[in-house]
Amino acid sequence: MIALAALPLLAFATTAEPTSAAATSQEVRVKVRLGIDATGKADSCEIVETDAPAELAAKVCPIFMSKANFKPALDESGKPKHSTMTTSVKFVLQN
Repeated sequence: MIALAALPLLAFATTAEPTSAAATSQEVRVKVRLGIDATGKADSCEIVETDAPAELAAKVCPIFMSKANFKPALDESGKPKHSTMTTSVKFVLQN
């Protein structure tokens, strides 16, 4: 089982354990840059750095795009606005 925790607001698990990750490491990371719209939903996601196998890294953006909710950034007048953030996701392989 692979546990995924990126932010206090986003934690979940998947059973899609790639064998190549299990063979090379107990822990891998995927760094992503997210676009966050004025409602707090992720509207874009880009992998900017990873030591995870491609098949594992490819699962991160779809999860953020479908599950993540954020408190939107505010402009000078206090109105919600589009913003970006960069975060790392750590996968821990558990036997």
